[in-house]
Amino acid sequence: MPYTLRRRERHSDFLIDPPLTNISARFAAELGFTMAQNLPTMVYSAPETAVVQTAQHFINGSEIGMNWLIEPGLVRYFSSNELRPIFTIRIQQETIYTMEEINNIIGKETIDEFEDRIAKVVSKLKFPRKASTVLIAEDNVLNAIIQKFIRNGNKLTTKQHLTITKRIPRLSLMHFDIDSDGRWKPSSASLPGLQGATRTMFNQPDISFLIRPTRDF
Repeated sequence: MPYTLRRRERHSDFLIDPPLTNISARFAAELGFTMAQNLPTMVYSAPETAVVQTAQHFINGSEIGMNWLIEPGLVRYFSSNELRPIFTIRIQQETIYTMEEINNIIGKETIDEFEDRIAKVVSKLKFPRKASTVLIAEDNVLNAIIQKFIRNGNKLTTKQHLTITKRIPRLSLMHFDIDSDGRWKPSSASLPGLQGATRTMFNQPDISFLIRPTRDF
């Protein structure tokens, strides 16, 4: 859990790193309540303000005990010509990337370097066995995971890049399982028809990924 969040003094602060809206806060809490049946025990979130707030409302809505870690390395991709925030969240736990390292990286990395960063972070995160883990971040983070762990590095076409928000809906929940080789695959829990119709363990995904929008409502 964060010790402090970044102070906001100028209008641009809200545009670069926007906070969560009331609509999205309610949505996150409802998702947390719905996810309680999967018994998640761990939540990892990116350091963006709206993502941190999403995690907070998600956990509160679930009404069950979860561990929460903000991992700076899960921050979204920033292009070189894009305004970017300076993250000042104080984290008490050990993380894969420090906040200072991420502040020096974002806006300077290529898309390939960004995908490598996400792959490094995900491969080092600890996923409890026989329990669900929730990752909360933005859509291009999930896309990087798909490239590295599902598509095995096969690059997207230009058309696929342009349609990413249609293929990976914002403010949505996606479920994955991880095999013995560390490869991700879509979980049966993603299929609504299977929810509640089969054994609990069959429905319980290894990873549930809550996608935060780049721009909120």
